[in-house]
Amino acid sequence: LFREMNFNSIYVPFKVDTIGDFMREFRKLDIKGYSVTIPHKESVINYLDAIDPMAKKIGAVNTIVNMDGQLVGYNTDCKAAIKVLEGVNQVCRRGERPFAHTKDVHLRGKKITLIGAGGVARAIAFGLKECEAQITIINRNYARAQSLARDVGCLARKYDESEAFNADILINATPVGMYPNVNETPIDKDKLKPDMIVFDTIYNPIETNLLHDAKTQGCTTINGLTMFAYQAAAQFKLWTGQMPSVEIIEEIACEKLATE
Repeated sequence: LFREMNFNSIYVPFKVDTIGDFMREFRKLDIKGYSVTIPHKESVINYLDAIDPMAKKIGAVNTIVNMDGQLVGYNTDCKAAIKVLEGVNQVCRRGERPFAHTKDVHLRGKKITLIGAGGVARAIAFGLKECEAQITIINRNYARAQSLARDVGCLARKYDESEAFNADILINATPVGMYPNVNETPIDKDKLKPDMIVFDTIYNPIETNLLHDAKTQGCTTINGLTMFAYQAAAQFKLWTGQMPSVEIIEEIACEKLATE
């Protein structure tokens, strides 16, 4: 993407075991910014100099910008997820481009079940709350679901409650089903109803087991690639001041995923 946008920069992955040690050591280097992924989106906040108000409200950061030695945290997942859901009426069948963005879907009053209570789930939950959706949070760790529900001001339910999956939209915001554990799924197939919209935030693989099951049940499905592209574009703008094409990011991601 940096090459496409004519920047003399490079984007490098780091495997981080201890977030505190990493942040202390990498402050010494002239790095313009970071993407932050699971499981560090919440814990990294303790090592930042400042945090954007929305990211602070969410309690999770996925983007760090080095502003003259000051590390500032942002969250680009929130708006990215809402853009995806706002465009859901225009779902198409191409795996690499799940929909054409529109403003046709109004989330106000929609019953949405959100699976997960980590950083991605927090970002989506707060975004949905601003849209006045009716949110129910479920998580294997029920105490974490309750904690997030209190923060957001919505419901938490257990997996085995009959009302937990009574929803217009189901969102998976957990890593269950992500590569390399592609045979896993966060819920049983029989909980998926034909009139549901099922959105999996995972983009590798593009079609998870959850989405495969949802298609066989007659659901409308959305993969995680476009959310990834929207949040990545917002990150790039924070680092460089320039907004890249979401379509270019999707193309680059698809090419990369095809080689794995």
